[in-house]
Amino acid sequence: MATKQHPSIAEQLRRAGLAISNAMGDKEITNAMESSGYDGVKLAQGKALFDSAKAAQAEKTSTERARREAVEVAKKAKLIATEAFQTLAQVAKGAFGREVLTSLCLSKPMPRSTDAFLTAGYALFDNARLPEIQAKLVPYGYDEQKLQSEREKISACARADQAHQEAKEATRKATEKLNTAVNELMGWHSEFQNSARKERDKNEQSPEKTGLVLDAESRCTVHQAPTGDKLTFEPETVTSVVTGPLNTRS
Repeated sequence: MATKQHPSIAEQLRRAGLAISNAMGDKEITNAMESSGYDGVKLAQGKALFDSAKAAQAEKTSTERARREAVEVAKKAKLIATEAFQTLAQVAKGAFGREVLTSLCLSKPMPRSTDAFLTAGYALFDNARLPEIQAKLVPYGYDEQKLQSEREKISACARADQAHQEAKEATRKATEKLNTAVNELMGWHSEFQNSARKERDKNEQSPEKTGLVLDAESRCTVHQAPTGDKLTFEPETVTSVVTGPLNTRS
């Protein structure tokens, strides 16, 4: 059995926007829907909900773009920091015994997770600057200035990771905001559809007078009429609103 597909948020906004635009811009539809309680105030409420959902959609798009950019920056920063870590680790393993290597957090393989890697990276470069350790690293080119510049690569990785986490959180919040706005709009749109169906029933003999053509099915989809200036309703398999959070994982 085929799985029913939810319409995308973009499609839900298109349908609601078309309904509102036609109801506000076509006199025949405006008059017909006004008799069902959809006067200027009620339509303005729908338009406000539509505008809010479109703004939330734009915000979600913006935050998602920023998140993807932050992911790339974080990846590059970690590659640079990893190279700095591994280069010093290789030198240290050739110059020191187990006790010193333990103090440099080199007794175990380099951590893979970012948080653990940052902890190990700071420990490596901070402890490498201890006088008795640094003295043995100078012949390998690791003087005070070199150790500081290499440590900065760990710090840059930490900043990039923080920016990535903040971008993920912003995307999560924008997703919740968008889902809420779309659900509110679809609630209004569902009531509008019910009123439109009733109006269809009242004008059954000449539905073209209202521009509202509906199927007997209780669920319907808004489509652009061939002329582009009328509202039609046709049967649809699914019209439920997408309520689950969007994926914001990198």
